Formats: sequence, C-alpha cells, structure tokens
Amino acid sequence: MNKIIIFENQYVHFKIIGEMLSHHGFKVFPALDEDDDVTLQNFKEVMDPIRICINLAYGYELRMKAFAKVSSFIKHIKPDLIIVEFKLSSNSNSQSGIDLAMQLRNNDVDSPIMFLSQTPFNNIAVIKNIGAVVPPYKWITKGYSDDTIISSDYFNKEVIPQINMIIKER
Repeated sequence: MNKIIIFENQYVHFKIIGEMLSHHGFKVFPALDEDDDVTLQNFKEVMDPIRICINLAYGYELRMKAFAKVSSFIKHIKPDLIIVEFKLSSNSNSQSGIDLAMQLRNNDVDSPIMFLSQTPFNNIAVIKNIGAVVPPYKWITKGYSDDTIISSDYFNKEVIPQINMIIKER
C-alpha cells in the first residue's frame, strides 16, 4: 500500500483529500480515524510544527526545532508521495509550500512532491520559485475556487492518475 503525507492548511480540505485517497487504496498521513476528534488531533500534530517552521515571525531556533519534527515525521513514515498545499498559512510572515519543499530537499527528503493547490501554476509567486525545488515534483490545481470544495469527479479524473504516475516514476 502506497503511503501519502498531506500537508494541507485547511482541515476540511485535508479530510476530503485524505478520504478520497483512502478510497483509492492509499495509506494517508496524518492518519484518518473514524473519530473526527482523533483525526483533528493527528492533523494538528503535523500541521502545527509546519506552521511554525514556515512562519518567519518565529525565531530561528524555534523554526528549526519545528522543522526537525516535520523532517523526523517524514523520515519515519517513508512516504511514496508528499502532497503540499502552496499556501500553507494565511499569515503574511509565512513562507509557501514551495519554500517548505526546498527545505525538505535540502534535508535529504527525496520523496516525490505533488503541489495540490487552489493557486494556479501561472501565479507569479509559483513561476518565480518553483524552479528552485529539486525534482521529482508536480503541480496540480485542486479544481475548485473560493468556497467550493474539491469534487470527487475532478479528483478521480485529474488528480489520481497524476498521483499514480509520479509514484510509478519513482
């Protein structure tokens, strides 16, 4: 069973994406549970350190300590794919998912990365920074805008084949 880590800033989106991936036979991390409170706790245990390590308002030592937790989590899971949201925080002091991916690559995390984001690939910040990420990586839009939640039809037609392809290429 292929393992996928999801770094998504919004819990509702994480849960929807995680459930769709689970439906397709992937093992998802942070772990989903029948008890929503447990799933939420698992989500927070992973996303809280990410929010700290990408937020430049925190001191360097605190951000590095948080990144060490994230890196340790990844190395423990040994994922076949890491899904990263481009905009991991709405805080103006925060770095992007691309910055997190560069930091992961600089710390010997070699799992393929898929950016699954509402942000289009032609966004200036994306174009300016994506080239600095060491492959393998892929960019896919979530297929929704504003308050609309990602649809299972779009996910099944557009996202799952891309996930299978990037995992197979590994």
